[in-house]
Amino acid sequence: PEPLRQESPLFDVGETFRLFGPCRTEVVSLHDECKEVVVYADGTGPLLTAVALGLGEFSCPPAEARATPCDKPFDPAAYRWLLIPDVALQKARLAPTYLQGRADIWSPNGYGFAAEKSEDTLGRWLEIERIEPYNPKQLKRELSGSRLTILKQDFPLTAAEIAARLGIREGGERRIAFTKIGQDYWTIRLK
Repeated sequence: PEPLRQESPLFDVGETFRLFGPCRTEVVSLHDECKEVVVYADGTGPLLTAVALGLGEFSCPPAEARATPCDKPFDPAAYRWLLIPDVALQKARLAPTYLQGRADIWSPNGYGFAAEKSEDTLGRWLEIERIEPYNPKQLKRELSGSRLTILKQDFPLTAAEIAARLGIREGGERRIAFTKIGQDYWTIRLK
């Protein structure tokens, strides 16, 4: 079917239904970079679809999209895997819905956490070494001068600000992630 509109990757998916009625909206990503938002007014909506080229896709009627993430308390010891949801899922606001049964997620734009990783997932799995409360003084003592790849979701500092505060240089093979869950900030050491 012919698209009604091809929109910029910056286009707000929530606006498509307000502007175009019960349409079908696809958010398309390639290599975890949002490429476009495509709106179809062909009678097949309302439907939201996240398309991660090369990985797969996930569709859900907007009324069934789960806006509320996980409501159980975060237990760092329960998780061995960190999932970075594909940007198409996040842009389509489908990450919490898609991750149900695969991983726990506490924020629509946060990381997923799982005891076991599932195959064929729209996202990237990273093995967790350990999860600990964010303690910049301890991290600076331990990591100062290191080269690390910094990952962050729902964290108030940029990667450059984290690096400056911890005395580390960005880049390198080792990775470390930072996030906020509820009112708490966490450091995730990755293998």
